[in-house]
Amino acid sequence: MRDGFIKVAAATPNIKVADVHYNAEQIIGQIKEAAEQGAKVIVFPELCITGYTCQDLFSRRCCKEARLTHCRKSQKAQRAWMLWYL
Repeated sequence: MRDGFIKVAAATPNIKVADVHYNAEQIIGQIKEAAEQGAKVIVFPELCITGYTCQDLFSRRCCKEARLTHCRKSQKAQRAWMLWYL
C-alpha cells in the first residue's frame, strides 16, 4: 500500500473451453505476473476457469472435480503472493 492506495489488476487469461488444467495454469501465471508488478487485487472474468460456453459440461462429475482441484491451486498461488481475487 502506498499513500493509502493499493494496486488493482484486471486480467484476461487466454483460455480453452472445458480445459480446466490449462486455464488454471494461465490464471496462476497471471497471478504471478500481477504480483510481481505490485498488484494486491486481481480481477478475472467470470467462469474463466472453465470457459463461459461449456454450460452443458458443468454438471458432469469430471468437470466439477477438475474445477475444485484447480480452484484450490489458484487459491494456493493467491496466498503465496498475499493477493485477493474476487
